[in-house]
Order: sequence, then structure tokens, then C-alpha cells
Amino acid sequence: ANLAKLNQSCSRPITIGAVEYTVKVPDFIGVSDEHVHDFLQEKISDFDARWDALCAPYREQQEEILANKKLPDDFLSAAEELGEQIKRVCLKEFKFTEGQKKFITTANAKEYRLMVRSTGKEDTAEMANAGGNTTVINVEPTVEAIRSAIGEVVASYIGKKSLSQRVSVATEEKHINDLFERPFMPVLLQVMIGEPRGGQQLAAFEDVATLPVPGVMFTTEAEGFTKGLVHIQTTFGHNEGVVNSLVPVDTWYVSKHNTVFPIVRHKHERLVPGDHGLERKKNTLPNGETFGFLPSLTGEAAQAIAQAGRVIEENYGQHMDVEFVLMPQTRTIYLVQARPIVAGEKKPTYLTDSFIKDVPEMQLMQCSKVGVGRAEVAVAESADGIMVHDTLLQALNVYLQKKSDERNAIKCVVVQQASAATSHEATMFRSFNMPVMQHNNVGHIHGWLTSQKGQIVVDPQRGLLLAIDEKIAPVAGWFESPLPRQLSVGVVGGMNSHAAVQRLLFDHEVRHDISSKMLDIFEILKNPESKAQAEDALCVLLKRLFAGLKQLAGGRLHMHDLGKHGFNPSLLADVNTLLGAKSEMAYALLFSLSCAVEDYLRNLEQISDDVLARNMQLLYPVQFMQALYNQMRDPQIVAPISLATLLAGARRDVRSVGLSGAPVQSVATLDMLKVASDYGFSLEIKNRWAGFTKGLSSLQQGILMRQMQLLEELGSMPMFVNVIFPSMYKQGDDAVGVVRQIVRLMEHNADSFKTLQEMQQKIAGWDVCVFTDPAAFTKQWNRFEQELLHYFMSDDFANMFQPLEKNNLVQMTALSVMHKIVDVFDTSIKSLKGSTEYVDVQRKVDNVHIMVVAYWNLFERWVKFLPENIFPVSREADYWLRDDWMQDVGKYIEIMGYFKHTGFNMRGLSDLEPSVGFNVAVAAIGSAGRIDEVLDGSYKQRWTLEDYFTLSHQNLLVTLSYLLKYVVDVNDLLLPYSIRDFHDILSGDFTYFVNVDGGEVVLYNYGQAMRVVNFQSSLVGLLINENGVSFYYNVPLRGHSARFVLSYYYKKNDIIAEAYFYRNLARPQVFKRIALYADILDIYLSTKLLSSRIESNLVYLSWDVTKAYVGLFKEALVRMLVLMYPSAQNIYIPDDHWNTIYALKDNLDSESNRKVVLSALDYYSPFYQYLMGLDKGRVVPGNYQELRDAMIFFMNQQDLKRGKDLKR
Repeated sequence: ANLAKLNQSCSRPITIGAVEYTVKVPDFIGVSDEHVHDFLQEKISDFDARWDALCAPYREQQEEILANKKLPDDFLSAAEELGEQIKRVCLKEFKFTEGQKKFITTANAKEYRLMVRSTGKEDTAEMANAGGNTTVINVEPTVEAIRSAIGEVVASYIGKKSLSQRVSVATEEKHINDLFERPFMPVLLQVMIGEPRGGQQLAAFEDVATLPVPGVMFTTEAEGFTKGLVHIQTTFGHNEGVVNSLVPVDTWYVSKHNTVFPIVRHKHERLVPGDHGLERKKNTLPNGETFGFLPSLTGEAAQAIAQAGRVIEENYGQHMDVEFVLMPQTRTIYLVQARPIVAGEKKPTYLTDSFIKDVPEMQLMQCSKVGVGRAEVAVAESADGIMVHDTLLQALNVYLQKKSDERNAIKCVVVQQASAATSHEATMFRSFNMPVMQHNNVGHIHGWLTSQKGQIVVDPQRGLLLAIDEKIAPVAGWFESPLPRQLSVGVVGGMNSHAAVQRLLFDHEVRHDISSKMLDIFEILKNPESKAQAEDALCVLLKRLFAGLKQLAGGRLHMHDLGKHGFNPSLLADVNTLLGAKSEMAYALLFSLSCAVEDYLRNLEQISDDVLARNMQLLYPVQFMQALYNQMRDPQIVAPISLATLLAGARRDVRSVGLSGAPVQSVATLDMLKVASDYGFSLEIKNRWAGFTKGLSSLQQGILMRQMQLLEELGSMPMFVNVIFPSMYKQGDDAVGVVRQIVRLMEHNADSFKTLQEMQQKIAGWDVCVFTDPAAFTKQWNRFEQELLHYFMSDDFANMFQPLEKNNLVQMTALSVMHKIVDVFDTSIKSLKGSTEYVDVQRKVDNVHIMVVAYWNLFERWVKFLPENIFPVSREADYWLRDDWMQDVGKYIEIMGYFKHTGFNMRGLSDLEPSVGFNVAVAAIGSAGRIDEVLDGSYKQRWTLEDYFTLSHQNLLVTLSYLLKYVVDVNDLLLPYSIRDFHDILSGDFTYFVNVDGGEVVLYNYGQAMRVVNFQSSLVGLLINENGVSFYYNVPLRGHSARFVLSYYYKKNDIIAEAYFYRNLARPQVFKRIALYADILDIYLSTKLLSSRIESNLVYLSWDVTKAYVGLFKEALVRMLVLMYPSAQNIYIPDDHWNTIYALKDNLDSESNRKVVLSALDYYSPFYQYLMGLDKGRVVPGNYQELRDAMIFFMNQQDLKRGKDLKR
């Protein structure tokens, strides 16, 4: 009956301009309640009596059920059991009438697919049950398939979801009594409108217009019930994507003046019929280019759908929620379902600007609005009063399981997935008067909430959460329109009249005192004292915005040209890239602004002066004006253009990205070039990227930039720009072909990237302070394991690295995310260690132990991603096998690090401090130190928990650097020549530099000369991130070793070198010699010693070598390697070096002179002893001038012949 009435409502076509749209209901046939009931009575022995017996025990509990808004679990289970029996008998024996058989036969002959729907008391004007009863989609027109679907639908009437939703919105006992009455169970068979099985094949962008466009329409927007404003949400594919928020949707607001305000989203996939049910299909063309950025409707189509909605609302006499499918080719709007809109009474209140500005930023959390509920400020007693979930469906399922008092404590729902405000779930929450917000990172929200100790204030109108304990004083009324402050510019157009805007711009005289501040102007427009004041404020607003747009358009902007811009179909390809040329952007923005102003003025004329203030008819156009002035660049929204962001972009030019050439007119091109500026390590990369950009159209640039947004969020842009891109594109290559290759790469690995993105968001949202509260530790640790750790320990994650491949972008991206979880894990443990809330010290140690064990387990899992023979060790062994290292450590360590022969004994807080003899640089895997000597040598003392925490962290970092080295081809890195030169000298054989100018460096061992062995340096690790690139080198030295790190910070063009010299047995005198030697080097090498640190088993040094002499720096490192040997007391220096020292000592500018003096420093023992004998107050490490003077003084005091004799 409902569909018949719906069909009758729209029997006439709708005309928009000269274009006619047909409105109809798809062919259908009903299966009456009587038909279903008689069948069940026959096949399930006395169905009525059985249902009555099932309900009887609970009829006396109606008052309690109403109070709790929840049915007993045993009742729901019994009803579910009966539902399963219904499915079985329907599948086996359901009988059709002759009319139904004919309908099925016809559908079969025409190869239709069917929708089998519920059509009972699903929704009324009082109660919503959206999605509560089942609709079976994509049903084959066969008796067997339809019988099965009918069973599903009939059973859903007494299913858990339907009954739970109905009781959740019950307000009277009669509503509960209705639940226990015999179910009303009609079924509808309806022809499914949509794509063929597997989806349509599209060859070009023009073919997108052949896709079905499903959607949901609220004939009056349901948050503020703005009169005459129709709210439409659409997508490509099947309607399940909209009603269940399964895919992104476009939003359209159509005013009573037929003005269209669009918010278009990137629709990366759609739902299409499969062999059974629906399947997801990527919105891509055969060449890999996506069409998801295209709007699913034209402005004309949106106007036609809105007009159909107004007719339906008039015929039904109430606001309606309508599901439809538009077939663009035939301009047919199919109406598939309609129900009343159910929403509670609005009681709008909001917090004032003056109140909010005094709240610290850390106590605020801004979200996007999905639904405002009653639109009133609410206070949750604790963070538990805010429900946080990934999807709205998850949130609804959890909410329905709560009792009434638990629901009353919930003040807001926050979800991560962008949710359609017209979806079934949003409709249900609207009927509960529950505000719903969306945030791109609910992990961050969850962490923020967990860290709060007091109440949480919810301001639904602003989409704001506040952690404040002070008393609040909300103001009654609407702060702004409940619609989102977003708008896609240039998507639709039309020949709207702009006469009123021209009058205000050029002929209006301002008579009121209007502030020049934009916020003040908007406040007047929302809350005008009179129509005259509102027009004056509009005039000032337009003049300011027009001036800015004129500047953007290069000084030329005319209202009479407005009809030529902003709706040009060729611009649709460019909406994703902000419409290309500046003048087009200016006209498109002016067109949208003019539409909003015209709507405001028309509404203003229809409102009396005494009800102007905060009138919803004025608030919605102001909301869109504010968006056009300044809206955030949401990456999921197409063309979110605003004057503020465009003017900022226009001020950039090519020089801002380090390139030269003619000014760039396209914001898209500027964004592309900025990629090279932000992430390119060298001028060569930037120039290559510029050539690549030049070879692309705005459309192709937009396609690529969408892929870049995901990589940027995941932290893998530096690796893409500097590793992947150079391997794919050389100057002169086909740039378009490379874009297609990149898109195919991203599409092929879309699932992996999506999973990594989800994990990245959870990591970013994790609050590292949640473990500081001892009472919450167990709960938070379980959440950490389930939400974060479980995935990184899983086989699915491990499979990403099987096998390791060069230039594998997924593996590079995974490594970027792995670094982030290591940072969060490390900081979380440190926060726990530093907590002052633990009264029981041992409890803190126990909790740290739990986390450190898991930290070590993470290392053990990840290190298995590497080949076994990867870690170089001493010259006595070619490799240190990974598993051998793990086995040797296991001989001495209990679970996460206690010597087995000393047993497992915690020692309180001392276990959270490092032990005296422990040195992580020597003990860590890959250090090339002998782990057996580390454990069996002089380290008989027991390691502490802190030692194993440090060891776990270092091992994880080493593992990540080794993994990246395996997946990055260093030869593909286009680095500046300065850093390349340093990398070249630090890789490979050091022997050449040992033999300097014909001389030999010789060690003396018990009086016998011993030639120094060949030093081999190998690249063992790599780190590439937003700061730059770091190379890690190992130099094995028998029982001890050295490690060098070379880092290039490209934004500052700094090169930093670090050196770690390790010894298994402590030799402080060796480390002092090396540190002193390094201190003096700055004078001769143009280096700058940044840090010098001596530990029991390590000397660490770091230099700024940006301006250093590359060759001499390596010679200095060779001499430090030599000094690692205790026998290097005197080092042979050729006579000709000494013969020129006195002539050179005051002239150290040339590199050749520096080389000679550097060699002279190797005459070390007497000089070293001399310096050690000086007054400590006279020679200060780091005071290079004093050290230099001391060296020259020593040289002048020594007898040359005596110096020669000392070489022995």
C-alpha cells in the first residue's frame, strides 16, 4: 500500500529547465501478512499459540522492560530460535499465488534481480526502526532463492535487531505491548534497479554517466528542520552503500529556491551485484585512473530529486525519508522506499566564544557533526559517557545492548568512518536524540578521553568535546546551522540571477556601523537586528571577498562573466585539483558565494523583523558563506575551496619550492611542486619532479595527488619521492604512463595500505600516559595488545615482508608505521617508569616487566623477517648468524632478560636503573661485538630490567634499519654530491687510507712491528624519514668493533657523522686517547665536534661535517680505529712529514698542509702524556684554541732528533 501511494504521488514527470525527469516505483508485488500468517499457522503447529506462550512470561514485566529499554536475553534467544524455524519451513515449502508466480516468471525471463523487503510496521511517525527488519538484495528470480529470502525477511520481524531497536525507542507501555502481539509480517518482492552482475564496464570518464546513482533523501533536512531545504546523499553503485554507510557519499542540500549546495567526497569504491549478494568494485577505469572524485549527480539532477521529494512530502503530509535510485541515461528517478522522519524535539543550547577561548587547547577536541541530537550542551560525568567506535554500526550494536540507565549516561557517539547522516544507523541515533560526531582518528579521541579524570562537556552544535570541571552556562538557541561547514566549489552551476549581489556590491550604501572583522560580520548575519543591518553586513562581506577574488584572478573579475564560469563541464576533471587556473577558481568561488547570498536575501525578505535572530532560514546560507571564506582542506572532500586558502596558495610561486621558471598558475601544479620541496633530498630530484609535473595535465596531477595524500599520512612520502620515483621516471620519460603505473601499484596494494592506514591512525591516537595509573593498567594493557600489538605480531603482517624486495613501497610504508609503534611503545614504558601514582613499587616493576617482555617478543618476531646471515661480525667470522645470536643470548637470559644462573629476582626500583657494566652498543644484535664475550667475559653481574628494555629498543631499531636497507636500492637514491662522497668513503675498504703518502701505519706488539689489518666497513642499515636519510655502517675489529652513522638533514642541508667505538673489555685509556684525538681534529678538518661521551665500553663522537674535508675525515677515522688497539702506543710517521711540520704549523689553510699535520698527530704518546700532565684548568676539552696552542708549544719544545728516535 505504501509503494502504491508512493507511485501515485509522482505520477507526473518533473521538469527542470527544459529537461524532463520521470519518477516511478520499480515493479513489485506483495506477499500479504495474511498469506504469511496462514502459511506459518499450517507449517509451524499453531504458530499463534506458540508466539503467545513465548511472550506470556514477559507481559507482566512491561513496566521494567520500558524502564530499561531492553528485552530479556532469554526472550530474544527464544524468538531467534523460532525465527530459525521460520527460515527452514519457508525455504522448503513456501507457496506462491498465481500472481506471484507470474511476477517471478516475468522477472526470470527479463533476467531481473529482485529485492525482497520487509514492509511491515517498520517505521511510524512516532517510532523509527530503520534497518531493523531485513532486506535481502540481489535475489535470483527463482522459487528456491525467493523462498529463502522470504524466510530471512519474515524471521527478521522477530529478530534481535528489530525487537531491540523497537524497544529502545518505546515511550509508552503500549509500545511494549505491541512487541508481544502477533507479528505483522508482510513481504515485498521488487525489481532491483542497478548494475548487472559484476558491475558495468567503463572505458572513459563519459561512461560514468551510465552508472546508477542510489541515494537517500530527507524531504526536509532532519537536524534543524530547515523549512524547504532538502537533504540528499548519493553515491555510485547500490543503495546499501548509502543506507548502511558502507561507502563514501556525496551530500547535496537543495533550497526552496532550487539552489544546490554540494559536498562531494572521493568515492574510491562502489557496491555492485555479485553472483550472490553484493561485492565491492573499485571506481577505476581500465587504465587505472579513478573516477571517484566525480560528483554522482549534476546540479540539475539534484534539483529534480528535490522537487520529487517536495511532492512526496506534500502528499504524505509529513517530512519523509525516501530511498531512490537515479538512472542518469534515461533520467528516471526510481522510488524504492519511503518512511516518516523520526526525530526528537530540539532544545538547542551552545557555549559562547568567550567561554571556549579560555579553555586550554589540550582540553578541547574538535570533531565533525553527523547528527546534533537535541542540539543541547550535555555533560558526561566521565570519559565513559562518550562512546567511541570505528563505525556507526558498531556503535549502534553496543548501544542497543545497554540498559536504560547506562544509555542515559551516554552523551555523545564518536566514530571514525565517515557516516551518512541519512543512513539507518544515523536515523536510529537521531530517534534517540543522541549527538553523533566523526573524527578521522578515534584512537586519538580514545587516548584523549582516557587521560581525562573529570567530566566531559559535549557541545553538539559546534562538534566539540571539552574536558572541563568548572560550571558551564550554555546559551539557549542555535549557535549556527547544524549543517556541516563544508562545500565543494565548481561542481555545479546554473544561470542563477545575480542581480541582488551586483546591487549590494556596486550600488548599496552602508548605513550601519559594521565591523571589518569577518567573524563579527558573520555574527551579524546570523543574528541581525533588522533587514537593513543584514544587507549592510552582506555588502561589507561581499566587498571584502570580491576584492580578494579579484586579486586572485589577476585584477580582472566581472559579475557579467559569472555565467561563463563555475559550471563549465570541463572543470569537472579539475575539481580535485582546485579548478586549475586562478581566474577559474575565482569565478567558481564567486558563483558559489553569489548563490548563498541570493538565498540569504530571498529568505530575509520572507521573515519578519521580530523573528530574524538565529532563524534557521538565515543560518544555513551563512554556514556556506563561512565555508567559502575559510574551510579546512579535508582530503576526502573534492574541491573544498575557500578564499583564505586560495589566497595563501596564490602567494606561493615556483621559487618557494626551490625551482626556477615562469609563475605557476595552477594550485594543483603548486601542490605537486611542493611535494619535491617538502620531501626531495636533492636538487636533482626536484628538477626531475618538475619535469615530471610539466608532463601531466591538471587531471593527472589530481589523480597522483590523491595517492600522495595517503602516502603522506602513512609517513612514506620521503621514500616514495627519493627511492620509488627515481626508479620509475627519468627525464624525458612518459609522465602519464608513470602516473598510471603508480595508480596500478596503489590499487593493487589498496588493502595493505588501508590496513596500515588504520593502524597508523590508532598509533597516532594512542595516549602514552594511560599506563601511569596503576588501577587502569590491566585494562589499558589489554587494549594496547588487542588494538595495536596483536596486528604487528600477526602472520598477516609478517606476510608483507615475504619475500623482501627492492623498492617495495608496501614494505617501505610498513617500516614507517613500524617506527611509529616502536616510538609509542618506548614512550609508554618510559611514562610508566616515571609515574608517581604507584605507591607499591613492586607493582610498578611487575607492570614494566610485562611491557618489556612484550617489547622483546616484538623484536624476536620482527628480526625473523630478515635473512639469517645478515649481521656482520669480527674478521674471524664472516657473519654472525641471527639465530646463533638469539640462541647465545637465550643461554643467559630468562624471559626478557635475567641470567638463569642467578635466578629470577626483582630488586625493586633498582631494576629500573641501568647496571654499571652494561653497554647496549656492544650487546645489541648487529653491533659486531662477540655476544659470547659480552656475556661470559667480565659481566658476571646481573643485568637489570632497564638493561633489557634498552636492549630490546636498540634491537628493534637495528632490525628496522636492516630491513629498510634490504628493500631500498641505495643506488637509486639521488642525493647531493656532498653526502654521496661521504657515503662512498665510508663504504668498503679502508686499507688505501692506511698507506698515506708512502708511509705505513704500524702497531707495536711487545716490541715487534705488526702491520694493521684491512678495515672493512659495510653498509648495514638505512633510515629514511621526513627529516632526511641516515646510513649505518659496521666495522668489525676482532673482539671489538666500530659503528658509523652518516645522516643528511636535507631541510637544513646539514651532514652529521657519528662514530661508536666499542670494546668488550673496558679500556678507559683507549677511549680517552680517541676522544682527545677527536677534540683536536676540528682545527684541521673543518669539522665541528658536537658531542663526545665515554662509557665503560664505548666512546661516542658526533660531528657536523657539512663543510669538512671528506678524504681527510676518513683518514682521521682510520687512525681512531688503529687507536682501538692497546699496542698502538707509537705509530710510525715518515721522516718527510716531520721535516715540514715547523713550516706548516702556522699555515693550515690548504688541504695538503692539513694532511701532513694530521699525520703528525699520530706521533701520539709523548704529546698525549704532555697534555695529560698539564694543569687541568688550562686545557679544557672543547677549547680548540688552547688545544692547538698546547700542541704547537709541545712541537716547539721537542728536539727533532729525539722525536725521530722515539719511533723505535
